[in-house]
Amino acid sequence: MNYLKKKKHESNSIDFSETIPESTITTTLMEVKNRSDCNSIIINLIPQSNLRTQAYQYRRSQDFYILSTIKFNCNKTLSTIKKWSIKNSTNENSSEIEFDKKIITSRSELYIPSNTLRYGIYELELRVTTIDNSSLTNSSSVYVEISPSGVTENLVPLGTSVVTSGDQQNLILNPGNYSKDPDGFEFNSSDWKYEYFCRFYPPVESLVKINVFFNLTQFEYKGNQSSLTIFANVLKKNLEYQFVVQMSNRRNISLQATGYVIVQVQDSTRPMIAIG
Repeated sequence: MNYLKKKKHESNSIDFSETIPESTITTTLMEVKNRSDCNSIIINLIPQSNLRTQAYQYRRSQDFYILSTIKFNCNKTLSTIKKWSIKNSTNENSSEIEFDKKIITSRSELYIPSNTLRYGIYELELRVTTIDNSSLTNSSSVYVEISPSGVTENLVPLGTSVVTSGDQQNLILNPGNYSKDPDGFEFNSSDWKYEYFCRFYPPVESLVKINVFFNLTQFEYKGNQSSLTIFANVLKKNLEYQFVVQMSNRRNISLQATGYVIVQVQDSTRPMIAIG
């Protein structure tokens, strides 16, 4: 979930001074009147989630902002230093990480672009310190969890959901070639198992396995590959078929994905055409 409308940002190079990323520090003059002393700094972060077990959820393919409001109990103008830090808290022992050059701090905001942080739990901390009195300091943290976005399942090129195909040509579906990982990683087709189903469209009956809908001589599918071939002259012209693939990850059975394509069969030998 984003809390501000996206704006274009220019990439800033990161310099290091005393091992602290300069891009994470902001110096600001702030004034709050009608206060008798300077004894505290109040920091509120948006979103609020200061417990590791209740980390705010983001997909890796999302970009997001962390916003802050800062208040002082003071009657004079103060110069402050604001420093953002990021700690990897996936394990019990958290460790601070260096800022990626794509991460941007502006005033009291922290902007995390998509596909920047790896999967895991992170503590994002803002520390505010007054320059005139270094003992007057405070910090506030928010925990976020970066999780997989899930695979974008594509059975045919361009990821379209409706195609036309000639009844006199082979129909080839290959999600291993055309699926994508929106988290910026290469999609490895060998990491997945594939199971195909089919029915006529619009649906009247439930989906059935591909070896039930067609005879074994009418298609080719090898269990260790993702490609399914329906041979020429098997699909009947002027009919529509819905093909569905159920994908499950070999390494993590909890990762699953489902994709489909509707095939409109025409009387021709022309190649597959994407409709939408």
